Amino acid sequence: MSACLRILFATALCGVATSAIAGSASAAGFEAPGLSGAPAVSGVNGKIAASFGAVNDAGAGTIFGSFVTPLGHSFGLQLDGSVASTDGDGSYGVGAHAFWRDPAAGLLGVYASYSGFDGDRDVNLGIVAAESEVYFGRLSLEGLAGVDYGYGDTDLFGAVTAAFYPIDDLRLYAGYLNVTGDNFASMGAEWQPDFAFARNTSLFADGLVGEDDAWSVMGGVRFYLGGGTKSLIRRHREDDPGDLGLRALGQALDRLQEKKEPESDGFVCPPGSVKTSWGCLY
Repeated sequence: MSACLRILFATALCGVATSAIAGSASAAGFEAPGLSGAPAVSGVNGKIAASFGAVNDAGAGTIFGSFVTPLGHSFGLQLDGSVASTDGDGSYGVGAHAFWRDPAAGLLGVYASYSGFDGDRDVNLGIVAAESEVYFGRLSLEGLAGVDYGYGDTDLFGAVTAAFYPIDDLRLYAGYLNVTGDNFASMGAEWQPDFAFARNTSLFADGLVGEDDAWSVMGGVRFYLGGGTKSLIRRHREDDPGDLGLRALGQALDRLQEKKEPESDGFVCPPGSVKTSWGCLY
């Protein structure tokens, strides 16, 4: 990732944080989620997000959606879906979370997803993982641990995230992600402005920096559906769990396409090139 892009991304995050802190009416107090014993999911809800940016020097865009429903009092189910384009190649992903949650304490659940990328070499990626979240006031510790598979290999999959809400409508996070055998540092921010007409829209920016100069920067807008009018921290703890599994889709599938060997015919292209029907493309 170039120094210029790092500076631009850091500047964007700082701008979001500064604007949110200056403009939020909720900065004076902590709007805590429900007391222990509150429902795992406050009610049927969902979200739709659109983001744009770059993955490894290639333009990228993603549309993501979730649907969440209670399963009795203490359990919930979330279904995720996404479509994306990276350097003109399409990709898609579907995922599901089944979980127990106490909005005042934390979450335990299982997560599974499947993603596909119709690029120069078709690749796909499956993830099965245990999921957990622990809440300490304004701090959330979140994790996924399992395996990823489906591309001719199986690797351990893991993600650890520390998220802090300096005000009720601003989330800042940093973490670590291991997917398809590659390691990444993750960082980002989400801000829900206190619009007079609808307190259900947020702006966000996400970044990944990994091995072999791999990187991605994405930013966009997210619309929350259902759940009533509430702060961002309450939406995250009372309504929908996170979507890291599919948010890392573009970077993971782009890396997989680089790694996947073409069908062997006795001729191998040099590193840094792609084998085509007419030779090696640099």
